[in-house]
Amino acid sequence: MFFQTMPDRGFIQHRFTLYRQYLSRIAYEQNSDRELERSSI
Repeated sequence: MFFQTMPDRGFIQHRFTLYRQYLSRIAYEQNSDRELERSSI
């Protein structure tokens, strides 16, 4: 039972890091879009 949960933790951690990278990329794109809107105005 204990050995079965160990890979799951690594898998969840891996997915979490991917999720954080995904969110940071979206936030960066939104910020860049705002900067483009400001420069166009």
